[in-house]
Amino acid sequence: MLLASTVIILIFLGFVIFNSQESQPKVEGMSTSWLFSGIRGSKTVTTASVSGSVIESKLTETSADAGNLDLSLNDKTINVMATGHTRADQEITRRINALNNLITRINAMVKVSDSQKSALTSQVQAIIANLQSLKTKIDADTNPATLLADKKSIVVAYRVFVFMIPKVTIISNADKILDLAALLQAKNPSTAAAAKISDAITQANNAISTVSALDPSGWPGNRAALVSARQMLKTALGDLRSAWTIMKAATPTATP
Repeated sequence: MLLASTVIILIFLGFVIFNSQESQPKVEGMSTSWLFSGIRGSKTVTTASVSGSVIESKLTETSADAGNLDLSLNDKTINVMATGHTRADQEITRRINALNNLITRINAMVKVSDSQKSALTSQVQAIIANLQSLKTKIDADTNPATLLADKKSIVVAYRVFVFMIPKVTIISNADKILDLAALLQAKNPSTAAAAKISDAITQANNAISTVSALDPSGWPGNRAALVSARQMLKTALGDLRSAWTIMKAATPTATP
C-alpha cells in the first residue's frame, strides 16, 4: 500500500516541480499596459499644455466660456488620474491576494523548520504591508508623473509574480520532498535506496538554503539562484524515484 501511494505522490510532485514554475507569468503582472493607464494623453488634456493657437482662439470668447473650457480640461485630467488610480489598486489587490495565498502554503509546510516558516511569513507580510501603504499613497496622487512612478514601483519594488511566488513554491516543493523522504525512510530501505533518499534530503535542504535569504531587491540577479534551486529539486525527485524503484524490486511478490 505504501509503495502504491508513494508512486502516486511522486508522479504528482514531479508534475508540480516541473510545471508550477513555468506557469508563472514571464513578465511581472502579465501585461504592463496598466502602468500607463491614466498617464497616456494626460499632457494633452491639462490646461497648461493646451496649444497656443487654442488659447489665442479662446481670447475672443466670454470669460464664462473660458472658465468652462478650463473646467472641462480639468475634469478630463481628473478622469484620467482616476483611471490610473483604479488600475493601480486592482494590480495591488491582485498581488496582495497572491501573497495571502503564499502564507497559506507556508502554514501548510510540515518539514520546514518553524524559524524558517516564520522568517518567510514575515517577508511576505512585510510586502503586503508595503503594498497597502503604496495603495494609500497612489490613491492620493494628483500628479501624473508621480502616479506613473508609484505604479512602476508595484512591479519593480516587490516582484511578486516573478520572484516571491517562485521562491515560496521552491520551498513548498522541497518541504513535500522532505516529507515523502521521511515516509520512505520509515520503511527500512536497503542501503542503495537509503543512499538515494539521503541525497534527496540533501538536495531539498540545499534548495531551501539557496533561496531563503533572497529578497525582491536582488532581482534579476537572483534569478540564477532560483533556477539552481529548482534543479536541485528535480535531482531530489529523481533520487526518490530511484529509491522507490529499488524498494519495489526488493518487495517480495505475494504468492497467490
